[in-house]
Amino acid sequence: MTPIRIYNEDNRFTIDWTLNSRCTYHCSYCPPSLHMGNNFIRSKEQDPEIVRKFIDKLSQQLQGRSVHMFVNGGEPTISPVFEQLIDQVHELGWCAYVNTNGSRSLDWWQQYASKIFKVTVSYHPETVVDEEIFEKIKYIRSQTNVGVFVLMYPPMWDKSVAAYNKFKEMGVTLAVSRVFKRDQMQVAESYHYSDEQLQWLEQHSQVYFDPNNFPPVNNNYFGQTRIDYTTEQGTVTETLDEVAFTNQRKNVFTGWQCNMGQDHLFINPQGDVDSATCSSTVKMGTVENFAGLLDKPTICRSKYCMCTLDVQISKSNE
Repeated sequence: MTPIRIYNEDNRFTIDWTLNSRCTYHCSYCPPSLHMGNNFIRSKEQDPEIVRKFIDKLSQQLQGRSVHMFVNGGEPTISPVFEQLIDQVHELGWCAYVNTNGSRSLDWWQQYASKIFKVTVSYHPETVVDEEIFEKIKYIRSQTNVGVFVLMYPPMWDKSVAAYNKFKEMGVTLAVSRVFKRDQMQVAESYHYSDEQLQWLEQHSQVYFDPNNFPPVNNNYFGQTRIDYTTEQGTVTETLDEVAFTNQRKNVFTGWQCNMGQDHLFINPQGDVDSATCSSTVKMGTVENFAGLLDKPTICRSKYCMCTLDVQISKSNE
């Protein structure tokens, strides 16, 4: 079968926003530069208004669409624009997905958890205080969708396993990962794992999903990504598993027409707006001078489409 088209039936628009590059933790497997990263577009005082105007302009072009914003860092919740951004996204009825280490106080989460569609917390055994994170996760789960990503750090293996078991008992969406030490150039090397630890990782490699889900507001569903194949018998349509598709190196769209900049934006910590994360991206200005979405597809020049959000952008080879 030959893939010819990827699309979404819910008129979906996605925003992948790396809000900052500064983290509140000092984990040994991360480079020191992560704690000296960028936390501002211009300044603490100016940034909230800059973001407000950008979202206002973008929302005018996205009326009637299903909008989903993925907010990452660093630690995004310490950005001076985070609260403004989440309040505005919530008021618009968009869905916000936040990746965080959960370090903000319980009082803070009591103000903001219900405004976020999904909170994904990374569990770092070196730094986190278990009693505090368990209390926060329990509260967040009562307000919205939550997932936990447990980093299985070998020197603190028993603590990570105990936390995994506690989170599973709580019923949250749960996944585990090996830990990679990264140098200043972001070259990753895995820590050593014993045979017993590797066996445990293999046995717990499947994601456990929380059976209780909060629906999006205003029926703002993410929807299914579909892929059409051409065969001798005609066109065959399947649901796209973007992770498996990428892992199997099927993610080759060179020469395809991609709706990057029409169905998707990527924003970096400096506030630069691009149509995607790949080498075929179109520079679309900054959050300060953003003119608007692209009005036509972009021809893909990349060898591989490596970001799963980029893979899900509507595209065609017809």
